[in-house]
Amino acid sequence: MLSEEVKESLKEKKTELEENFVMSEDPEAETKIIELFRDSQEHLAAALLNLRWCSMLGVRIIWSEDQSPWAKGLSNKYGY
Repeated sequence: MLSEEVKESLKEKKTELEENFVMSEDPEAETKIIELFRDSQEHLAAALLNLRWCSMLGVRIIWSEDQSPWAKGLSNKYGY
C-alpha cells in the first residue's frame, strides 16, 4: 500500500504531466516531451506521447488502477 505522502506526490506528478504535456495545446509539446526524456533509458517519452495522442483523439486517460482492469494488472505486476 502506498503511503499518503507517496500518493500525494504521484497525484502532483500526474497533474503536472497532464497540464504540461498530455492536454497541452502547445504546438511544441511533442518536441518538449522528446527533449525531456532524451537521455532516458526508459520508454517514458513514447508512453507520454502515446497518452497525448490518445487524448487528442478523445480517448479518456485513466491514471488510477481502480478505474481500469489493465492498469490494475500493471499495478499488481510491477508492485505500484
